[in-house]
Amino acid sequence: MKIKVITLFIGAAIWLFFISASSGYAAINDEGITGAPGDEMNGVNPKTCQYCHSAGAFGPPTMTIQFFDSTGTSAVSSYLPNKRYTIRTTITAGSGTPSGYGFQMIDIRKSNSANVKGFLASNQQNTGIQITTLMKNGRQYAEHDRKSTSNTFNVKWRAPATSGLGTITFYAAGNAVNGNGDLTGDGATFKNAELPEGRVATNDLREDVQIKLFTEGGTIIVQSPDTRSVRMQMTDLSGRVVLADTWRVTHGENQKTFNFGHLNKGIYLFQLIDNQSLITKKVIKL
Repeated sequence: MKIKVITLFIGAAIWLFFISASSGYAAINDEGITGAPGDEMNGVNPKTCQYCHSAGAFGPPTMTIQFFDSTGTSAVSSYLPNKRYTIRTTITAGSGTPSGYGFQMIDIRKSNSANVKGFLASNQQNTGIQITTLMKNGRQYAEHDRKSTSNTFNVKWRAPATSGLGTITFYAAGNAVNGNGDLTGDGATFKNAELPEGRVATNDLREDVQIKLFTEGGTIIVQSPDTRSVRMQMTDLSGRVVLADTWRVTHGENQKTFNFGHLNKGIYLFQLIDNQSLITKKVIKL
């Protein structure tokens, strides 16, 4: 009787492990398995989804990583600081018809393998996507929070607030599953893609932006070569946005007044951003 009880208990534990993995590997197992530097190791190589799911089923599947603006409609080839983007990963079966899909992704600075942690919070993501921070080391991952019937995941990401961090590499791993309740007959794949930092144009928005500060407000004076919409924002030194607005500027000199009486004394970074250029000015509130 004791042997039967132990056998049933072990079987139940394995079944629960298989089911729970559909809720996100990092959330359940506190591990990253994207193949990125710093992920859990499988021998001499970082783990990917192939650690649990076989690589040969469904083709095997392949994966793409694409970069878009915040709306997910216009493709981009580089990022500007503190701007929002959509990172799209798609898992394609080479053969067969999977019943569902899952993924995990991390953003890594290419120069030093540091985790950027630019994914927006879970409640700002699309349905079916969660952001998990590992308890053991603080690394942050985007991943599925349930088995998805869609093979495409659109993850919302904000670029680093400060310039000069260089290229960001996105590592992702994904699986295509047959829905039989265990790990047999599934397929897995992994991919990485680089998003370089955008080059700031010096002949677009003119650099002679003036910011005149008063006790409770400030006036911005900017020269523009044409009519365009620019994003105007101010961040503290931790990267937190404390002021944001969209400004339609026209050819020549433009002025805009804003209120910052609610801000604490200190140093802030003021930025004007459009699709081609970024201008940053230091602002000190006394």
